[in-house]
Order: sequence, then C-alpha cells, then structure tokens
Amino acid sequence: MLLKDNIIYFRYASGSRTTLKLGSVTVPSGQWQDLRVEVTGNRLRALLNDQLVVETSDDAYKVGKVGLWTKADSVTCFDDVKATAK
Repeated sequence: MLLKDNIIYFRYASGSRTTLKLGSVTVPSGQWQDLRVEVTGNRLRALLNDQLVVETSDDAYKVGKVGLWTKADSVTCFDDVKATAK
C-alpha cells in the first residue's frame, strides 16, 4: 500500500506548498477518525482521536484559511467540518 501514516502542516502561499511539520501516526483504514486542529496565536496542534500527533508554530500570517488535503492514493471522506473561533 502507498498510503502514508502521517499528518502534515503545510503553508500554501503564492502557488507553492511548504512543509511546516510532519507528525507520524497510524491511521486505521476503513473507519471514521476524529481529526482536530487547534490554533492559538502562532501555535498549531493536530490531534487524531484525541492523541496529539503534531505541534508547530508559524509566524507568517496573523489570519488565514483552513484547507484539508489528502494524497491521490487515498479514499477520504470529511464530515462535520467546523471552524470555530474562541
């Protein structure tokens, strides 16, 4: 299988993608997962099923947008996607 077991923070700007940080995690196939992204100031955290997978920071932007991306060899469905300000 070509599927990767990771969650990666990317910055996408001016038509190019830059890797900020990669976190390795086993992602079970064929079942729903809970992916949560937390942003506080410049700090970024990603949790899969309440387990911290990757944490980084980025000072490039004070505001921005969120995007979800998967590899071409994966079959992924997203449901109940929310962005909430605290």
